[in-house]
Amino acid sequence: WHAHLQFGGDLLLVTSLVYFFGGIGSPFSMLYLVVIMVASALLRHRAGLLVATGAYLLYASLLIALARGWLPQGLVKLSEAEVAWRLPYNLAVHFFGFYVVALLTSYLADNVTRAERELEEKRDSLANLEVFHRDVVQSISTGLATTDLEGRVISINRAALEILGRSEADLLGGPVERLG
Repeated sequence: WHAHLQFGGDLLLVTSLVYFFGGIGSPFSMLYLVVIMVASALLRHRAGLLVATGAYLLYASLLIALARGWLPQGLVKLSEAEVAWRLPYNLAVHFFGFYVVALLTSYLADNVTRAERELEEKRDSLANLEVFHRDVVQSISTGLATTDLEGRVISINRAALEILGRSEADLLGGPVERLG
């Protein structure tokens, strides 16, 4: 409920910015999109649509109240002819924009969550495979040493250490020529 209260306050703040800085012609109406994106990303699909609905209701109510003269005009005053064509245009564009942003952001947030979950599963699987590989390599009785592309020893099993009579610390990271 804290997040919903925050988003409600953000929508009221954006609405007041739109009112005071131009009403129907205010560039601050794009800030609604930021609030909608954050709600969709943090709280997912339902909250994004709820915030988009709240944003549209506040924006549409403000524009209609300004067009009908129920509220005094802000800093920028438009002629009635300009309001007549801009009002339906702005309402339609913002309606479409608010809901598309809510849906796309929640879809992308769901995909990111799913990808993170899959990555974590793969990471766990890889860790298990590495442990299994290390146990198998350490348990074979044949000496085995692996190197990187530059010829430095990166791993060596117990049998190889016994055959060479050297410690692991002496051999790891050194050139393969040290093995003899």
